[in-house]
Amino acid sequence: MISILISKRVQHLYAERIGAATKASGLTVRFVNLPEDAAAPLTTPIDAALLTLDIRKNKPDFARFVIAVSTIPTFKWLHIPGSGSDQFDWFPALLARGIKISTSTGANAEPVAVTALMGMLMFARRALFYAERQRAHEWYQLLGPEMPGDVRGQTAVIVGLGHVGGHLARFLKPLGVRVVGLRRSPRKPEDTADIVDPPDRLHHWLPQCDWLFMTCPLNAQTRHIMDARALALLKPGACFLNLSRGELVDEHALIAGLRSGAIGGAFMDCFESEPLPKTSPLWDMPNVIVSPHNASAATGNESRVVDIFLANLQRFARNERLVNQVG
Repeated sequence: MISILISKRVQHLYAERIGAATKASGLTVRFVNLPEDAAAPLTTPIDAALLTLDIRKNKPDFARFVIAVSTIPTFKWLHIPGSGSDQFDWFPALLARGIKISTSTGANAEPVAVTALMGMLMFARRALFYAERQRAHEWYQLLGPEMPGDVRGQTAVIVGLGHVGGHLARFLKPLGVRVVGLRRSPRKPEDTADIVDPPDRLHHWLPQCDWLFMTCPLNAQTRHIMDARALALLKPGACFLNLSRGELVDEHALIAGLRSGAIGGAFMDCFESEPLPKTSPLWDMPNVIVSPHNASAATGNESRVVDIFLANLQRFARNERLVNQVG
């Protein structure tokens, strides 16, 4: 028998799917919920836990959840809804105890890619201009030299051709965009990007780039990968879209490029400091779209997290390596 800590809401909502998965695998599962008393700690032995957003967003429940997975001696595996394994400072202590941690990397990749495509098309078709004219009740048609350019034939560089970048490449191809994907691993059969290059080719592609998408993880190699030098290499008027982590770009250098017009526009879902300070000039720049680190928001994410968790439940029972296992 495997005892799993799970929220009562998620257990009820996905009861049929969870039951079918456990029955098909021959597992006997006992689900455990946090006590109704918000002040009461969980003392029931558990083997595994599924952290869901309803627990994380409730401070008392989240605090009790962390205490449970950190102190109950029988605990062996934690699955989290996000993709970043660096988001909680109590993870290292769990890993040091030999506890397995798995993430939901890929569960929200498609919504993020859709958001990236939205940002690109807003700039490509001058949506900000039309919105401004609408607020002023002005009927103003973009004609002659003001007309938007064709997207077909332009070049998009995706820094990080992983789950999000892969979806984005598939979305861009029907638009006739040449897609260059940068990542450490070589080309795979499922890749739809026209070119797959290693990250050290970034500076080669920047002068040819009309759309630069940042969808790579933040680490020692990618921190400020878009510094002042890299931003200066961008094709004049190119647009910068960051869907990953704010620290990938030197924000001050980006603002300078946007002010000078060297960078045509920026869609920013993440920032070096979050929430974005009210004093940041990015809020009021006419060629910037600010999104509050919400690109992944979608009603289907939780269902996809549960799917990954159930696949991992069978692997956990067989003592196999988990999907998206940390370390």
